[in-house]
Amino acid sequence: MAGDRISPLEVAVDALRLMRLRGRVYLGGALGVLAAGAPSIYLSGSVDPAQPFNGLTLTVWLLSLLAGAAVYVVVLHDSLSALRERPGLLPDHFLGRYLRFLGRGFLLMFMVMGAGMLCGVVMVAAVVILWPAPEGAEPSFAMTLLTVAAVMLPLAFFSVRWWPVLPATVMGDESSFRLSWRMTRGHSLRMLLFTLPFLLLNGAMQVVNGPAVEARTFDPFSPANLGFMVAGTAVMWFTFAAFIIWYEKLRLRAAGTPTDAQQQTAGEE
Repeated sequence: MAGDRISPLEVAVDALRLMRLRGRVYLGGALGVLAAGAPSIYLSGSVDPAQPFNGLTLTVWLLSLLAGAAVYVVVLHDSLSALRERPGLLPDHFLGRYLRFLGRGFLLMFMVMGAGMLCGVVMVAAVVILWPAPEGAEPSFAMTLLTVAAVMLPLAFFSVRWWPVLPATVMGDESSFRLSWRMTRGHSLRMLLFTLPFLLLNGAMQVVNGPAVEARTFDPFSPANLGFMVAGTAVMWFTFAAFIIWYEKLRLRAAGTPTDAQQQTAGEE
């Protein structure tokens, strides 16, 4: 029923309201993630393309990942606690929740990459078969864009379907990948809409910075790249807040608790 659907506009408004309500936490989260990722960003401009994965690069990348994950755990817990009117910055037994978040995060990554890449290979093969490029010719921009979309869309789809397992783990809610899949059934396309701004911005950044990275002249602190980082950070945290709102609405629905939209519809009836 149309009246039972969760409105993307409602989710967007609630996400902005949440970011305003917990402004200091989101600002701290943004600065924390940037600080955690700064060494990796700095090294990306000096990595030898022939040996992109040396010991130093992998160590810095792993430490940045661990630090960034801790920031996300804090923001997730604070946001959902505020939505449930039980304010609390850190979850009880933080280390245990953090380690479970890491474990499920890595498992989610492997599951998404495996399922997404399998679908992506099939879709790319279909693109090549249906629209073959002339022998020896460079792929057109449209063909390149279509191929990238064939890989990225399955990855985004499976990420959306399994996303609820992460906030559920942080909050100690009932969680499983099967439950996450069931919770997001019928909502995935509307949830995918919230990934488009970040994906488009990231794609634009790759187009602009790609030639400089290949030529090893990339400056991570150039005005253009800093502009992309600021815009990307704002869009990413809005997307993150929106998916927190999605999770809480889907959790309430799965538990049989009416959402605000359902209560309003019931009142009108």
